[in-house]
Amino acid sequence: MAKYFTTQNGLCLTAPLVGAVVAVGIRGEWNGLLFVMFVMALGIFSFNTIVMARDVVLQFLLGVGFYAVAFQGLLGPLDGAFGGIWLLLTLTYTVLQVAFVYLSSVLIRNQSCRAILLPFAVVSWEFFRHHVTKLYDGAGLTFCLLGQAPASDFYLLQSADIGGVWLLSFYCSSLGMAIGLWFVQRISNRFRIGYACTVTLAFIGGYSYGIFCSANRDKVASRDSLLVYVCAQAPRLSQLSAIKDSIEAHNRDASNQVIVVYPETCFRWNANNVPSGEQLAVLQLASIPSVTVVSGVWYPSGNGLYRNACAVVQGGEVKAVVDKLHLAPFVESKPIGTNWLVAAGLVLETATRNVAAVEPIDYSLWENYDLRLIPSVCYDIYFGDTYRRFTDRTVGVSICCMDETFDKTGDFQKLAQVHSRLRAVETRQPMIRSSLGGTSGVTDYDGREIHPSEVQQHYSIFQVKPRYATTLFERWGDWFPMLCCLICVGVVLSCRLFESQENIEPR
Repeated sequence: MAKYFTTQNGLCLTAPLVGAVVAVGIRGEWNGLLFVMFVMALGIFSFNTIVMARDVVLQFLLGVGFYAVAFQGLLGPLDGAFGGIWLLLTLTYTVLQVAFVYLSSVLIRNQSCRAILLPFAVVSWEFFRHHVTKLYDGAGLTFCLLGQAPASDFYLLQSADIGGVWLLSFYCSSLGMAIGLWFVQRISNRFRIGYACTVTLAFIGGYSYGIFCSANRDKVASRDSLLVYVCAQAPRLSQLSAIKDSIEAHNRDASNQVIVVYPETCFRWNANNVPSGEQLAVLQLASIPSVTVVSGVWYPSGNGLYRNACAVVQGGEVKAVVDKLHLAPFVESKPIGTNWLVAAGLVLETATRNVAAVEPIDYSLWENYDLRLIPSVCYDIYFGDTYRRFTDRTVGVSICCMDETFDKTGDFQKLAQVHSRLRAVETRQPMIRSSLGGTSGVTDYDGREIHPSEVQQHYSIFQVKPRYATTLFERWGDWFPMLCCLICVGVVLSCRLFESQENIEPR
């Protein structure tokens, strides 16, 4: 057994913890990450040991146990669809990890090199998934399959998307291993110096990013929390007095900003001077000081046409109108295999029409005190770039107006809840969703559902704390994986080069 407690195994045990510290600095919150990375460190330590023993059964069982713990912590209770996602995630990533270890054992003889690429290989799946699912309209493929086959739990694309939440954690571990191994290779047997350099570098990197994050942090909100009214029905004049009385009761001293959120396509917004009853209710509600109303509407686009959009109303006037960026599955593009899916009956032919892309709104045109928010509609919640594309101007909360009246099985609602968690964790800010005929709620930036402080017949009240920090995942999420890829491959090649030079016997 002594041969298993080697220097490279020690590196495998400590490097993920160092990577966890760096990841904590990058994401700005602990969020149980250190504990998860400790489990990962033990898993990699044991995995590297078992690889040396070359027992595929033990490898597979260890992988199942490790990923089961990691993903269960993210998804929470294992009931219904979440149990299926948890099982699919665990098996998928275990197979990928075991397959990669054997592939690397053929190409690379050095155990430490395999340890470097081990977590890197897992998240490479997320990197390629990011670009592949962009072609296939993200979660649209899953939505097309829901309800159109005997079994409705088609969460294949979602498995990689949920795993992507751990992207920075895994990549920081890979970089920690790569840097540590580089020092060990360069300093020969002085391993303590190598460990000290690795820890020092991680500390400097985390501290430097802390300064960077503080410099790019938006000004602190003058008010501690938001008072959010999530309405599951269209606005009505008959309900207006009840909401007004509630706002006055909860916000007597105007210490909180108030956001009232209505679902998708509640009513038609009239451009003339004769507003409808729903529109009049929104305008009157938004005329209250410190109140902002966000509602899904059919907004006029000229020539008698209306577009599905989200209106932000404040001070009795419209401050912003955001069109739905992502439309139905396969609408924005026709990737390879679309015709085959249509012929097989898995995708409706009417869902493959081509449409023009919608230009993003300029958020510099309006502000609500210190609060900035990102409104979105319907399918936008399934695409991370909907919210990440606006991170140049720091926001405090994301909102999505939805309509799920068509969902008879509840699968679409479960899928929306999963992606609410994903978007909240990715952007590190609360996600508010108001659904017509579906599940409304608020998810905090840790991916946890916030319980309402009060529930009435037509609305629920939530206390939400906005967050104004900027993370590396938001700013550099697209090219950061490729940078890590090049660094890790470079380290492995340099290690191979050092080994080949040491094995050359002098003449």
